[in-house]
Amino acid sequence: MQLILRNISHYIILLIGFLFPIFPKAIPPLIILYFLIWLINGDYKGVPNIKFKWVALLGIVFFLLHAIGLSYSDNLKLGLSELESKFSFLLIPMMLLSRPQNYLGKIRSIMASVMIGCFVGSIISLWGAFENYLELPELYQFMGGRLFSNVHLAYFSLYLNVCILFIFWLLNYGQLNDKKLRYVLVALGAFFAFMILLSTSKNGILTLLIDLIVIAWIYIKRTGKWSIVLAFTAAIVLFFTGMINKSKWAEDRFTELVENAFTNTNGQGSTGVRKIAWSATLDVALEHPLTGVGTGDVKQEIFKMYEKKGETDAFNRQIGPHNQYLQSFAELGILGLSCLVLILFYPLYLSIKKKSITIFLFVLAFAVACFSESILERQARIMFFNFFLPILLMHINHLKFNDSVLPTTLPS
Repeated sequence: MQLILRNISHYIILLIGFLFPIFPKAIPPLIILYFLIWLINGDYKGVPNIKFKWVALLGIVFFLLHAIGLSYSDNLKLGLSELESKFSFLLIPMMLLSRPQNYLGKIRSIMASVMIGCFVGSIISLWGAFENYLELPELYQFMGGRLFSNVHLAYFSLYLNVCILFIFWLLNYGQLNDKKLRYVLVALGAFFAFMILLSTSKNGILTLLIDLIVIAWIYIKRTGKWSIVLAFTAAIVLFFTGMINKSKWAEDRFTELVENAFTNTNGQGSTGVRKIAWSATLDVALEHPLTGVGTGDVKQEIFKMYEKKGETDAFNRQIGPHNQYLQSFAELGILGLSCLVLILFYPLYLSIKKKSITIFLFVLAFAVACFSESILERQARIMFFNFFLPILLMHINHLKFNDSVLPTTLPS
């Protein structure tokens, strides 16, 4: 019976991985079902002996800090809603880290489920963009929010970047001997990279750049071959420059990024508005450095700061913090910020210690995303992080950097 239930729970994990990019609202009921099987099967008995217990404990502390923050919050309704979204910090890492699942076949199938979900989500987005293009034949229909009209482009590009990491690992360490399958994975990785470029998500493109630099370095280090790397780099550059040259919308978007990134002025584009939001959030945090303003009160305090500083556009648009570090600092004070940093950087330390580049880049993707998005304020993104980090950690022995396994990242 235990074996049957564990197989069922594994299929639940696969379904969750598939649905994250395309239908995240279905995830909470599946998590509840997984939790019930975890209880029935008696896997909770493994909690006292879980590996990587600090990962679970830090999540619990982060949740408790938000619970304490409710005691001095002025907006209890919003605070309770935010606490509910943080509930996965309390439960999911503990559930996953207490279960025996260190099998190569399992981690391969889990990675495959996420990649299939992202591929299906990408095709759905492209089809929707094509229908819009038939009505209004402009190239920007295939870019940015027009392309990803049903999902947040920054978050979907994050999922795509994670898939590229999974493909990198499968090609190197997944013990895949089928040459055709390896070619398919390379093509899929290229497709995901171009989808990230089409998203025009600045954070997504930055993360992609980091991933590709690391992957290229490893490939060159292990093979000494530059030709494949140069060819793929040229393809990326040509695609990106062509996209900007052919679309005034894309050109304006990245011109605004450059202008606001290297000047002290705050424009009205997405980068300029973020700079205003970051400044206001930091001011709120510095007024309450020890305790923060309380769970659920950050936005209303930021809106007051906009009025105080005369930022009428940001106030009228009700712009949130757009930075998880500043949001946690303003909301929970120095303890909240410290706990968030530990939640992200302790796994980075583990990945370096265990020589797992896949886990390192996975966590780094979230750490980078936290600079431009309040990424741990939405339930789906919190669950994605809390779900896949423990799974990757439980398979860390299969995720080590090992030169002796499959010497190239490309089919050979």
